[in-house]
Amino acid sequence: MKLEHTDGEKLVINEKAARHVDLFVGKYAKILIAVVAVVVVALIVFGIVSTVNSRNSERIYSELLSLENDFNTNIAYADSTSEGYQGNVDAFIERANIFIGANDPSSYAGAKATMLLADTYFLEEDWQNAYDNYQRVADSHNGDYLGSVALINAAAALENMGDTDAAYDAYSSLFDVYGSSSPLAPRALFNQARIEEGRDTEVARSIYEQLTTEFPSSSYSALAASRLLTL
Repeated sequence: MKLEHTDGEKLVINEKAARHVDLFVGKYAKILIAVVAVVVVALIVFGIVSTVNSRNSERIYSELLSLENDFNTNIAYADSTSEGYQGNVDAFIERANIFIGANDPSSYAGAKATMLLADTYFLEEDWQNAYDNYQRVADSHNGDYLGSVALINAAAALENMGDTDAAYDAYSSLFDVYGSSSPLAPRALFNQARIEEGRDTEVARSIYEQLTTEFPSSSYSALAASRLLTL
């Protein structure tokens, strides 16, 4: 299932992500995963168009798209309280693991399937398995966009596990590897500052100021400005 959004709808999604996702409360987990899924879907289409040149690769990507469709239909946009939901989750995890076993995460297809598996664990609030799978992709795709998405989601999982120090380091790694040009840089900065609020308010203030200066058009910059008023 692919979604197309107008600029206004994208702004609403970004605002919701800024206000809610980074609280890392279970009830908002689907917002996080849905936004990431929409972004990454475009990469799948591009990958198929540009790399499918054999019958075998056609089969692999056909299976991958089917796997993604199952995730969207039965997990990401499904009612988690409905009858049959948990059975769908268990079946998806089994199917994803089989696919990953045949397609290593170092490949795009394997990495995308691993991301879907990690997203599933994230939605189920199984933070350790979510982290492990996100980190596999972050390690295998160090330096590319999919790796950056995996890295920041791994940080989210760590924070949900209560390991804020490791989460902070993961957010920092985003800058070390991808730099300020990464579209995820404002979010990483905001999360670093949010964590620092509980440790050193002056450091938190300096990070918020950096965010507002370097990324003035980001919705995270607006949030940072509001936080500066309260510190």
